Amino acid sequence: MPIVKFLLPVIVLGLVACGPAPKPETPAAPVEVTATPEPTATPAPTPTPEPINTSAEVSILGYHRFENPPRDSLAISTQMFREQMQALKDAGITVIPMADYLAWRRGEKNIPARSAVITMDDGYVSCYTEAWPVLKEFGYPFTMYVYTNYISAGGKSITWEQLAEMRDAGVDIGSHSISHDNMARPKRAKDEPYDQWLWRELKDSKETLESKLGIPIVTFAYPFGVHNEIVMQKGLEAGYEALFTVSGQKGRHDASPASVGRFIIQSDKPFTFTNALKTSGTTGGAVVQAGTGVVSPGIITRPAQGEEIGNPFPRIEADLSSLGKLDPKSVEMRISGFGPVPAEFDEATQQIRYTMHQRLREPEVTVIVLGRAGGKRVQASWAFRVNPAVAVAQEAASPATPAETDDESGIPEMIPAS
Repeated sequence: MPIVKFLLPVIVLGLVACGPAPKPETPAAPVEVTATPEPTATPAPTPTPEPINTSAEVSILGYHRFENPPRDSLAISTQMFREQMQALKDAGITVIPMADYLAWRRGEKNIPARSAVITMDDGYVSCYTEAWPVLKEFGYPFTMYVYTNYISAGGKSITWEQLAEMRDAGVDIGSHSISHDNMARPKRAKDEPYDQWLWRELKDSKETLESKLGIPIVTFAYPFGVHNEIVMQKGLEAGYEALFTVSGQKGRHDASPASVGRFIIQSDKPFTFTNALKTSGTTGGAVVQAGTGVVSPGIITRPAQGEEIGNPFPRIEADLSSLGKLDPKSVEMRISGFGPVPAEFDEATQQIRYTMHQRLREPEVTVIVLGRAGGKRVQASWAFRVNPAVAVAQEAASPATPAETDDESGIPEMIPAS
């Protein structure tokens, strides 16, 4: 018992010394960590597309052969060609590739206000040996229009290998048909329907070039510039984006894709090149346009629309009064293969006339008349045919014309309209 009495106080004191058991600590509230957001770049404003300058003027030049000296009017000397290329540069005219011209027409890009496109028809080897080196000197792009029957045909024709070399160097290539026949009145085999023949010339030539050269063929140049409504429609159906004439007109933004004008350069008509470089001074506006081969309503012409004549030196005239009161200073007549001609315009009667002093050599002739009436630009066109086999009695009422001869040395050169 004494031991127990002794231990009891000790235990009690030990408990008192230790104190009460410590209470458990209350856990601290969790600290919320907010992630700092990554800085976000302010999106750049979407650039406003540059408006397309639809009033830009494009001179589309057409060449054929390059010879020293030229043996006929469709050939020009290499030196003359070089001088013309220099003239483009001196005039501040930018030579653009066909692709840029087409993109401009589609509204996809702008081109310089004064531009030119260079084209070469048929597929003569002199385009490769004479013209191409000159164009390399100037850094000018160009388009070759070839008809497939003539490629690698020997003589003066270009070869497939040469075309491939040009293609690899960036030269554009378009179709000029299979046979280079008159597409409105061909000398085709009588047992082949016209529609079938026409489709072959348009579609098969395109497919042959695409297969041989491995590039898309998107443009076409009418042989002789001859075409009609059927040819134009079928050309678009064949997949061409633009089809070119020889009308002596600028390649305007709103020109029909099936009838885009070109200036055909000839060695005996230097003013055609000069006219091609001139600015029209117009800024667009409403157009009264008949379209190639369809005369505007109310316009009386001579020769008449679609008429076939025998005289290659006809008097060409039209009554333009249905277009409105035309400003006499604005009136201009253009004839395919010649470009602008110095026609006479009678302000009182609103009639325009011109007598050819040089032979009409193409079987189909397109006449275009331009002017301004009431502040708006107006235009009309029509086409007629020249067939020497046709009797020329219908031309008897016209003033005397020069004798039909190939010797044109005594015939005064046409002076371009100012």
